[in-house]
Amino acid sequence: MLEELQLFQDPHYDESIVREEIRSYYPFVKAFGNNDEIEIAIYQQDALLLMNEAAISIEGTLRKNANGTGIVEFTNNAGAFLFDSISYELNGKELDKVRNPGIVSSVKGFLCYEKDDTSLSIGGWNYPQGGLVTYDPIKSTFYLRIPLWHLFGLFHDYKRIVFGKQTLRLIRARSDNNCFKVSNDDTVGELTITNIELKVKHVFLNDVVKLNLLTQINSDKPLLIPYRQWELHELPALTSGGTTKEIWSVKTCTNVESPRYIIVAFQTNKRDQMMQDATLFDNIEISNIRLTLNSEYYPYEDMKLDFSSRKYHEAYYMYTQFSKQFSSSTNKPILDYDDFNNRALFVIDCSKRNDSIKHSTVDVKLEIESMKAFPQNTKAYCIIIHDRVMEYLALSGVVRSAL
Repeated sequence: MLEELQLFQDPHYDESIVREEIRSYYPFVKAFGNNDEIEIAIYQQDALLLMNEAAISIEGTLRKNANGTGIVEFTNNAGAFLFDSISYELNGKELDKVRNPGIVSSVKGFLCYEKDDTSLSIGGWNYPQGGLVTYDPIKSTFYLRIPLWHLFGLFHDYKRIVFGKQTLRLIRARSDNNCFKVSNDDTVGELTITNIELKVKHVFLNDVVKLNLLTQINSDKPLLIPYRQWELHELPALTSGGTTKEIWSVKTCTNVESPRYIIVAFQTNKRDQMMQDATLFDNIEISNIRLTLNSEYYPYEDMKLDFSSRKYHEAYYMYTQFSKQFSSSTNKPILDYDDFNNRALFVIDCSKRNDSIKHSTVDVKLEIESMKAFPQNTKAYCIIIHDRVMEYLALSGVVRSAL
């Protein structure tokens, strides 16, 4: 019967959750210097946690040198650049690991977020305004609350409760120069972290729902954890010296890790440079990028780009389609046509493939062409987004790949 005709239906209220609490977890050792490893573990086996709503809370200071005549300010997404890698483990099994989370989450933000979304401003994402809203330049203090779904593909996709021993492992960056910018050469930023915590939401169920859940757990029924992993590959430097074409053999993978999307980006002289913005991606006059998966090419035709003539509409169109295809979102692209020129992200959708590709070892190769010779000190990034499904046997504590 149509909803409009349900005149005598009783109202229904979802009371399966009786209470929610946010609790803090702390690292074993409070050492937050560059290159330090920070481990935060949750040992409460029976606690029901919404890890997709968990966040890393950070406190610290940012000062400039005493002799500096310029100013120092945070860049967009500064919090993610505090770490060289982050990983999440369930019962000792690594589910997700992100290398260079500053680059990966910046790319994700430009692909998936909206301009008027301020929910991430306290996490360091504040585009297009930039800076950090919690930074007090007089006291030199700052505060961050970075949600795990901003950093991990796992928690961007998997939104159900998690239980068992869990470990968050953070490797501090070798340099904090990607977190801030200075206005002139005689100014140096000095960043210090004074505290890091993990804020986690605990969920408490009513007796009926809890009994039903425990019954299924005691039967050792497998839980499936599906998500899409954002895997970063870096080419330290494109071939310079007059070359306009590069062939990059990114990786060879099994059919399980076969790419669904490829995102390519470039940066010239931006890594660890205090006077540069680490979230800017250079177009380097790219004329075409072609992905090869074994014998299949994506896209089918050359892009025929010319950034100097503002002819990059094909690349911009592919960028605007990503959010619709990736998450069925109606979000408006965060970058307009002009912004894209300074934050060029080349998106290739390879999610639709024939069976001969899906059931074989896959060679991932990129052909990169430019209108001009590649600039010196130009780094190339390739993010491969692929499916992962993990199986969790809650009673025995076994975590393994389901594919």
